[in-house]
Amino acid sequence: LDLIKRLNLKKNKTDLKEITLTTNGTLLEKYARELKENGVNRINVSLDTIDEKKYNKITRFGNITKVINGIEEAINYKIKIKINTVVFKNFNENELKDLIKWTDAKGIDLTFIEVMPMDETDMPRELQFVPLNEVYENLNSIFNFFPINQNTGGPAKYYKSKLLNNKIGFITPLTNNFCSNCNRVRITSTGKLYMCLGQNDFVDFKKILREDRSDEYIKEKIRFALSTKPKRHDFIINSEVKPYMNRFMNETGG
Repeated sequence: LDLIKRLNLKKNKTDLKEITLTTNGTLLEKYARELKENGVNRINVSLDTIDEKKYNKITRFGNITKVINGIEEAINYKIKIKINTVVFKNFNENELKDLIKWTDAKGIDLTFIEVMPMDETDMPRELQFVPLNEVYENLNSIFNFFPINQNTGGPAKYYKSKLLNNKIGFITPLTNNFCSNCNRVRITSTGKLYMCLGQNDFVDFKKILREDRSDEYIKEKIRFALSTKPKRHDFIINSEVKPYMNRFMNETGG
């Protein structure tokens, strides 16, 4: 919260326009009020299921009631919520229609995301992967989507339906490469600036700051990093190829 408070003081005084947050939502009920008071008006909540038993299984100890209470508390404070759902084969494929209806009833936008081949897990990524073009076709037969012209600078393509009030997004790094439109870079909590979520290269700003380099040197390194942002990621889903990435998603952040 201290970081968010300090950033909020820079809004309207610098080029910083907005502070948003991506969270698993478990502490949102506790902090929603303070987040709103300190300038956070939009929050993404990562939620792959609304089934209590499934949620407990994938989080190992999580309580989905805390997450839902947190979402409702944030809505009470007029924070705009969006749900991000990774689609996993043989896990939550049968919930997607229910997720759409659940979020629509709460006035929440929803984005579906393809599994990304980050570092290896106990289950091979290709066994988790569901092409979102197939998901779209199935859901489109129910909701009859039409595209809308909304661009947040991110990779999602958004749709609406006459049967729904909310927006439905699809992020498809593998079936429909979006790299040409991506303007995202990410800096981790340990000071590594990644120019692409699907690349291993980074600039280590922790090392630079500990060497007490000048502001101009730091700006030069930021400009260098942006100039070397790759044209595309290297995500591959293939049983014959180990994941190119050597880090998990939670190391980089949302």
